[in-house]
Amino acid sequence: MVARHTSSAPTHVMLYDLTDWGRELEAVNTALSLWAVRSPMLPVDADMSPDTLVLAMRAHARPLAHGARGRRVGLQLRDSRLIDRDPVEYLATVTKEGTSITKEVAPDDVDARVVSTTRAWKGLVIGGAPLDSSEDTTVQGDRNAVLSLLDATRLQTPLEAVV
Repeated sequence: MVARHTSSAPTHVMLYDLTDWGRELEAVNTALSLWAVRSPMLPVDADMSPDTLVLAMRAHARPLAHGARGRRVGLQLRDSRLIDRDPVEYLATVTKEGTSITKEVAPDDVDARVVSTTRAWKGLVIGGAPLDSSEDTTVQGDRNAVLSLLDATRLQTPLEAVV
């Protein structure tokens, strides 16, 4: 389920990654995430790793409204807890058919690129903060593409999901 690797010099720390079989647990993670957001004590201030934050985004992802133009956004997240680590890159695709976020380097022709710390991006996705609220988040390209990604992945309370 988990593959263990040792990072290169000089750190030589143990790194963990899911195997293909382990990645099949994403449906379980999604169900747990949807259950957890109903908690009256949701730890909104707790920090997350880049992969955990993206898993949360994927758990709550929605398609674009009918008729809206699809967008692709390169998302580069730096772990706020371990700021000296390399950022992790993702490609987010938001369409009326659905929203996907994959762990890969975005191609040159994306609509926008975002560079952020996990703490700042979590404030946008889970905390609902406005895009311009953080100095730790920069946007290059089409700002509306980033807003589309946020609209499609922001945490919604069960009441908001019904409205």
